[in-house]
Amino acid sequence: MKYFLSFLFIIALASCSSQNISTGVVVPVKNDFFVFDASNGFEAFYDSGATKSISEYYKSWSIVFNGSYFGWTRPWEYYPAGYWEIDKQMIRLSWILRQSLPVYNDPNITHFVWLSGSDMKIFANEEYKRNAGPYDVAFQAWPLVLSENLLQNFGDSWHANGKHQRTLLGKTKSGKVFVFISTLPLSLSEVWEKILTDERFIKDPITVLNLDGWPSTAFFDGKNAFRPNKKLPIVFRLK
Repeated sequence: MKYFLSFLFIIALASCSSQNISTGVVVPVKNDFFVFDASNGFEAFYDSGATKSISEYYKSWSIVFNGSYFGWTRPWEYYPAGYWEIDKQMIRLSWILRQSLPVYNDPNITHFVWLSGSDMKIFANEEYKRNAGPYDVAFQAWPLVLSENLLQNFGDSWHANGKHQRTLLGKTKSGKVFVFISTLPLSLSEVWEKILTDERFIKDPITVLNLDGWPSTAFFDGKNAFRPNKKLPIVFRLK
């Protein structure tokens, strides 16, 4: 048993380390907290087989990053959690077993993201039911981190209060959209502190939703990369 656990630990470490991109050249992360202006819009792409790495998507896209919140039903069976709809098709897929699973509205994942062209809106679950309209992509994520710069109460949530790599999405009061990626493990309170050091958000308060983090955090922008060989069933690109 101890040998099996050691093997799993080695695999976990390997999956969380920086990897070579497809050319074999390591692209280092020069910072640990990245802010990308996504006001021109971004798209979600669903690759049911998780066949391409982040760096492979970059060949035709500008900036690529992860974003799905992952859950699991059995050990080593990960899938995009909660409700996802892309091009009017509902999505739920086991990452390891490639097995289709039922789609459902997960009440534990508190908010919806609604994407339509360059427009992005964040709704609480109950608000989404009242405001659902024409959209290209809709999906659940949690928790809400900031509401117009006000830090939210996370209670005793391990996910929120623990230190993890993070991917977050925000919209300012004036309507600008931003993506935040932390390759440094941070609690969501520490993310709040990082964001409020940026003068743009002091002048223009922002509402921020946590997308996902930890082992599934990955991105590539041509200069900086974090786990660029990571293969994920759902990725995003900035236009």
